[in-house]
This record gives sequence, structure tokens and C-alpha cells, in this order.
Amino acid sequence: DVLQSLPVKISSSNWVGENPSDIFDKSWMLSADWPDYKARFGNVKIVDLFSGCGGMSLGIAEACRALGKKPIHLLSVEWDAISGEVYNKNFNPRHQHIGDIVDLMSGDLSSPFSEQEKALKTQVGKVDILCGGPPCQGNSDLNNVTRRNDPRNSLYERMARAAEIFDPECVLIENVPGVKRDKTGVFTKTINFLEELGYQLQIVTLNAADFGVAQSRKRTFVIALKEVSALSHFEE
Repeated sequence: DVLQSLPVKISSSNWVGENPSDIFDKSWMLSADWPDYKARFGNVKIVDLFSGCGGMSLGIAEACRALGKKPIHLLSVEWDAISGEVYNKNFNPRHQHIGDIVDLMSGDLSSPFSEQEKALKTQVGKVDILCGGPPCQGNSDLNNVTRRNDPRNSLYERMARAAEIFDPECVLIENVPGVKRDKTGVFTKTINFLEELGYQLQIVTLNAADFGVAQSRKRTFVIALKEVSALSHFEE
């Protein structure tokens, strides 16, 4: 019955010996149909910065689907036009900016909002989840030129400025583990500022290999929540 309900029918020769989650994942990835996101229990409004083609938005959308909530993609910001085009086709955000994020959010932390930032806040409206994966090349252990001291590392701080502007319920930031050793101090500055804004934080490094990916790929996530009790349900 489970196999018959999958989006893509998988013949028995393809699934013998596989566990149910692998079967489901294979069917989901091969399906040409977009999942049906129904708002049985409300909506979740999402802003995705440094969005790329939408990996984090997709993960959040699937979590929403499992919880019976509909993801609403309010804003995406991405430097690369091709990646932004892919995001737009997949998620159709209400607003999208292709270009430098500083053009939208130029203010220093704790400084008065610029006219552009005020307009952006009004345009986007209420935000539930702010997510983003700032450039990681400057903190990658494979970077032997500007590692830990790369100008792009400062963009990590834009996540804190966005949290200040949009006041979301949840902030999710993804980067390589080396971000915690950045010589500019941007990681610590961002963490401290989120705490000043009233967020409770959980910082965890996860390996994609532990979640079914066929490679060792570690990433450090900062999870900042306004609702303190929510962290009690978090398991590393």
C-alpha cells in the first residue's frame, strides 16, 4: 500500500532490501510533481538570504508539509543570477533580490534603520523563519589563501541585521565549522547580538553522512528562537 501511494511507482526489483525511508526518498527525488503543501494548521512565512537555488527553503518547506503547514516564501536574496532564477522557478517568492545583500540591508547592528531597510520591512511583513547560508569560502579549510580572514566573512553579520529588521520567531544560519574560528570575530558578534535581541540559541555541528548523504559533509547551524521552551525539544 505504501509503495502504491508514492509519487513515483518503484518496481520491486528496485526496492528489495531497501528500508522504507530510502524507498520514500527515491520516489520523492524522482517525482516530476511538486508536493502538495496544504495549510491544515496554518502558514509559515519564510525569508531566505544567500538563498542559492533553495536548499534550505526546500528543507523548511518539507518540514512544514510534515507538520501540515503551508510554507509562504516572502523574500529571497541571492548574488548569483542563475541560482536565483532556479529559486524563483521552484518557490516563486513574493519578492526576490538578485544582487548584493548590502544594497538592501546596509545598516550597522543597532543603528537606526535606513529608508531602504524600513521599506523592506514594510514590504515583506511578518516573518516566522529567517534562514540563510552566508558565503563559506572564506572559512573553508580548503581555502589556503584567505582562510578565516576573508572579506566575504563579514556578510555573516547581515543575518543578525536581518533579524533586527524582520524580528522573526526563528533564525537559522548555516556555515562551515570553521566559521567559529573566523579572525574577524563576526561569528561571536552575530551570536552576541542575537542574544541581545532576545533569542535563545542552540549551536550545533551536524554531518550530512549521518542523515543519509553519501559523503562526510559537516556544517555548523545556529538556531535562534524567541520561544525558550522550543529548545527543550531539540536533540543534537
